[in-house]
Amino acid sequence: MTPYEEPVGELTLAPILRRAGARVIDAGLLGIVGFAVILPFMVAAVGLDEPGSHGKGGGVWSGPALFGWVLVVAVLPFAYEALQLALWGQTLGKRIVGLRVLSENGEPMRPSQAVGRAAVNNVLYVFGCGVGTLMAYLWAIWDEPLHQGLHDRLAGTVVVDDREYEAE
Repeated sequence: MTPYEEPVGELTLAPILRRAGARVIDAGLLGIVGFAVILPFMVAAVGLDEPGSHGKGGGVWSGPALFGWVLVVAVLPFAYEALQLALWGQTLGKRIVGLRVLSENGEPMRPSQAVGRAAVNNVLYVFGCGVGTLMAYLWAIWDEPLHQGLHDRLAGTVVVDDREYEAE
């Protein structure tokens, strides 16, 4: 008997399409916030003072622009996910579509699990250059028995239908 057969076996696992929907919602929110965060760094790098000032700040890969890019691509998504999962077991996207992340044993995840899951999901996947990220998410389609993404498997978490979780 595996450690997650009870009580997770009694919970309804999250459908793959709803999980994808939650990820799209979260990505959209992060895109909007990320644009607002990176815009001042890009203005500092490129400049808006005078016509033809493009490049005066050292080009788009100057220190401020590079710092802003790292902040938006890795740190902001990590903090967004880690904080929300540690506090509520849900990101805003998961809350909207009715999903929750739990430990494999059916208990609320520990903060260390939330941080680990977010680290794999947002920092390490950045280095996957698309292919690794896609494979990590597709993993949930054929994973048995809990349909865990690679980040869930490594963190020891499972995504469940929150409506079922709340009913119990």
